[in-house]
Amino acid sequence: MVRVLAVVAAVTLILVATAVALGIHLNARAAINAAALCAEVRPGMDEDTAVTLARSAASRHLQGANKHEFRFQGWFFNATSCEVTVASGKVSSTMVVGYTD
Repeated sequence: MVRVLAVVAAVTLILVATAVALGIHLNARAAINAAALCAEVRPGMDEDTAVTLARSAASRHLQGANKHEFRFQGWFFNATSCEVTVASGKVSSTMVVGYTD
């Protein structure tokens, strides 16, 4: 009986550790991808070019008035975005924004 409980505890510990490691990895990867995209999209760049770059980076594209948000999904409800502000069809600024649950 003690041996069974030890095995169950070990398996549970391994599963929890794996889930935590996966979450850390996915959040870090989302932050790295968003920062890389924001570094690639420069002020003065054509708006269509910025959107094309973001689509090739496999990000989720949300568009508002004079603003594009290119979101990279992390662990469950966590994400990191590269927010691009545009004026007159040109990129005016970029900013990396993190969202957590």
